[in-house]
Amino acid sequence: MENIYYELNHYYSKYNEQEPIIQLEWVEGYFRLKAWNGYTDKQLKELWQHLKFFEYYLSTAKIKDIEKLNIDDYLHAVNWLIKKGPGFKRSLKFIKSFFAVLKDFFSYLVSKNIITTMTELERSSLIIAGEKLNLKYADLKCTVGPFNPDISFKSLDELNTFIDVYEKLYFRLTQYYQADSFQRDVQRALFLYTGPLDVERISNKSDEQVEFWLGFWDYFLFDYHLIENDIHPLDYFLLHETWRHSNTEQKAMRQLIGTRFAIFYVTGVCFWGGLKCVNLFTDEVFYWPFPETEYANFEKLLFFGHILANDIVVVTHITGLEISPRLRKRIKEEILRQKELYSMQELNADWFDFFDRHALTVRHTLNVFAFYNKVNVTPFHQLGRKFPTVASKHAPDKNVSKRLGKSMRSLGFSQHDIDLAQKIWFDYYQFDVGIKNNPESWAAAVIYVFTHNNVLRKMSATSLAELFDVSVNSIYNRQKKIRLTLDIQKYDPRYLSEEGFMFSLFQN
Repeated sequence: MENIYYELNHYYSKYNEQEPIIQLEWVEGYFRLKAWNGYTDKQLKELWQHLKFFEYYLSTAKIKDIEKLNIDDYLHAVNWLIKKGPGFKRSLKFIKSFFAVLKDFFSYLVSKNIITTMTELERSSLIIAGEKLNLKYADLKCTVGPFNPDISFKSLDELNTFIDVYEKLYFRLTQYYQADSFQRDVQRALFLYTGPLDVERISNKSDEQVEFWLGFWDYFLFDYHLIENDIHPLDYFLLHETWRHSNTEQKAMRQLIGTRFAIFYVTGVCFWGGLKCVNLFTDEVFYWPFPETEYANFEKLLFFGHILANDIVVVTHITGLEISPRLRKRIKEEILRQKELYSMQELNADWFDFFDRHALTVRHTLNVFAFYNKVNVTPFHQLGRKFPTVASKHAPDKNVSKRLGKSMRSLGFSQHDIDLAQKIWFDYYQFDVGIKNNPESWAAAVIYVFTHNNVLRKMSATSLAELFDVSVNSIYNRQKKIRLTLDIQKYDPRYLSEEGFMFSLFQN
């Protein structure tokens, strides 16, 4: 098993041009001091896990100076990591441990004159994770922050204010993402949203085109993952642009981050005019207070979209499809299978995790059932497969990892694609440990395997050989080793991208 210093060097090898916020030499110096004081390699790895969470947030938020972090930033970091940090737990015990490691590390930095103070960190730790866990922005009088599961509306006036502010924010958000710097993302999102059958954009009627763009922006802002950093556009906007807006707008954005994708149906009309609804997958009951859409026969429709829920929900853009109760049951079974496939990639994924990554696949599934009368869309042959057991003990050859990441980024692959390709390389390396000669051929072979698994953007061995300046045979030989060792078949769910997952539905 590789020691902590190997892990550190492997982790920091991903920084090619970008300068890390927490320097490698800071962490190495801190760990050597801890080792001198008797810490085992296992204990050092536990410390590193918390510091890695912190570094992940800092690099995503593009924070340049850790000494300038304030209570808002630390609360922002904790809430964001709860939502986005794999393994980061929403518990007092865990977050106390997180802050304890940060305080100890900052104390070391102060002793080395790298920073001058840690007062704000100590204050934030006491407020956020003192005697009880406190993640509510209102209680901390914060003006900035992401996901908050405890937000609710105290009155109808407050609810109406939120709706008014959201409509103004919606215009600003759509304008912001029409800038040239986001055109590659918008075009990719349009391609994904319309899908291979162009289901959503088949009509030229003006009212249906309006519906199309409302649906698209709802998907883009809440569900799409940006190419560069794999976060949602709404999260990105919150991280980088919140300071431009009033406190009321900032609060509305925090509430929007708290929305979740849901599929639901109506079971009745309340005396006050609202609709009683049931979540198709969790069986939660909630009330839709102001349904503006004039759908006839609500009870025969299946709805999907984003809701901000406690007992009464606020919806952003909701789509209703005429689906019989019998077909509703089939849809539920189909999407359960899709979640099962996703769990082969992300172990222990819950409904929130699945919808966070693949809400678009679910949208297309609903459209296929509604418009094309298909009864099966999920690739059944992948269900129940037995995969080789991967013992995660060895950090893979960093020269291959570095070349792989840099090349895929230059080719325009998304961060999520790169992460999945790196997972192929990591998994294969566990069966073939050792320094690899000709890392360019291995990196090219991984890209070949990844693109052929996901089908949409297949890269030929010839084009990869030219790109990496290696022989075609070297790529063929290595990709064959990888595929056979890991038993990778087309649309293998362990390494299935968002594009791959979506197109697997249309393979027939």
